[in-house]
Amino acid sequence: MSGADIAFVKMHGCGNDYMVLDGVARPELAAGDAIWRVQAHEMCDRRTGIGADGVIVVSRGDGADDVGAEVVNSDGSPGGMCGNGIRMVAKLAIDRGYVRTDRMTVEMGGRRVGVEAERGTHGIVRRARADMGEPVLEAARVPVDTAALERLGERLWIVHSGGDAHEMTFVSMGNPHAVMFVDEMPGAAEVTRVGSILERHDAFPQRMNVHWARVVEPRIVEVATWERGAGMTMACGTGACAVCVAGAVRGLAERHVAVHMAGGVLDVRWDESSGCVWLGGPVAECFSGKWCAT
Repeated sequence: MSGADIAFVKMHGCGNDYMVLDGVARPELAAGDAIWRVQAHEMCDRRTGIGADGVIVVSRGDGADDVGAEVVNSDGSPGGMCGNGIRMVAKLAIDRGYVRTDRMTVEMGGRRVGVEAERGTHGIVRRARADMGEPVLEAARVPVDTAALERLGERLWIVHSGGDAHEMTFVSMGNPHAVMFVDEMPGAAEVTRVGSILERHDAFPQRMNVHWARVVEPRIVEVATWERGAGMTMACGTGACAVCVAGAVRGLAERHVAVHMAGGVLDVRWDESSGCVWLGGPVAECFSGKWCAT
């Protein structure tokens, strides 16, 4: 694909923005040697590139109403699962007629996620909700190496870093999350300082998404996020799910919460009967264009 222009759609969910590539129309974009993979960091640069938290490539799934998707972070590393990205994938698939109904299955990060889209004016998808599956709470499966950590309870650990002690609850939603409940939210400088260190802590073999959460009331939680491979972001869908689960298992919040992030509000419900986490929120297309690959 050297020398080819790569068409993209810039989308966001609550300010968590991605370049979405159509690998259904152009299957070569989903190939392992596609040129955009080595250029992802350059493409996502907010001054010299298009600007994004990462790149998502959409591909055909196994069935008529199935699609596949792969996420690459802005630093070029694999993104795994992406809750906000799921809604972008659904929007592209529906708006371009790749599925027959407003319900579909998206395979991303090793999980098959059921998605229900909601159309707005002119039939364009404006919101979507997804069954993100069951959370993983066993630290070793998140994964976390707990050998050097101090255990405070069944779901609570102390992580020491840079002279600070951080109380964390670990959750995987197809990617690893560490949730810290705080009385006061940190500023951007503190999120950047602490998040950049904790992301690469020795206890986290696949790096870590780090979240600060403040329970405003049992059904409202405020969250600040540092995402592995992307830095401080305006929202994180899987992170919102992890916060909901962590708040529930620690008895700090209910199983259905409105998660307030810098870019907007996500609706998260941890269903007690199925054990699955549902994530709902807005999705929007910003603009489209072509990246001149070289």
